[in-house]
Amino acid sequence: MTEIIQKYIETIGASNVLAIILFFISLFVAFYLYYKTFYRLVFSTGRICKECANISEWNGKNKEFTSRILFYNNGRKTISKNEIKKLELKSTGKIISVKNIKTNDTIKTKTNTKKSVINIDIEYLDSSEFFVLEVNHNGNLEVNGRISETGNLLHTEPRFWVALNILFMVLFFVMIFYELMNTPDKNDPFTLEFITNFFIFFGIFSVLRFIHYILFIPDSISSKYLDTKDKFAKEFKS
Repeated sequence: MTEIIQKYIETIGASNVLAIILFFISLFVAFYLYYKTFYRLVFSTGRICKECANISEWNGKNKEFTSRILFYNNGRKTISKNEIKKLELKSTGKIISVKNIKTNDTIKTKTNTKKSVINIDIEYLDSSEFFVLEVNHNGNLEVNGRISETGNLLHTEPRFWVALNILFMVLFFVMIFYELMNTPDKNDPFTLEFITNFFIFFGIFSVLRFIHYILFIPDSISSKYLDTKDKFAKEFKS
């Protein structure tokens, strides 16, 4: 990796490389500042099944699930009910109960048991504020909502983003292993070249996580409310 970078710098010149780097940094900052000016409400979900003995039972129609939905104001503006065009939770089965995990008097819920729908009313939600609803239900739970300027609510854990993180993690360890196996001095693998490559790969990974942090929901918040205590997913952490 360091050899490729060094050759690239020698080809186009150090000043041009610096200009390109500063251009992309400026472009990213401009995009971020523009992106954050919109009204943005994003959400992430977690689900457990207390009575499921194994994974195959998770598809059972009569099983009772407990789902948590974390809504997060990711913009720089306060969201009021004027910006919320639609916000509801709908189950393909039966809605049993709903409660607000993070106490917030500005959030109201109303359950329509006949239609298996929970309507959510937001009086206001400041920037970087969030609320978490816990719903006991049967079947699958869907989030339906629209907000002015940005349209449909964004689910913050799309499959392509998860796949990107997994792919880069695999690539990261493969490249580190490759560099370790091809170090000039086998008795002293931690050479300057190896250390430099490590920090380059780690830096790229950190940038990906930073992009996830500023565009979606901080990991510290989602892990606190949505992660489970063990792999059997029978109980939330908190």
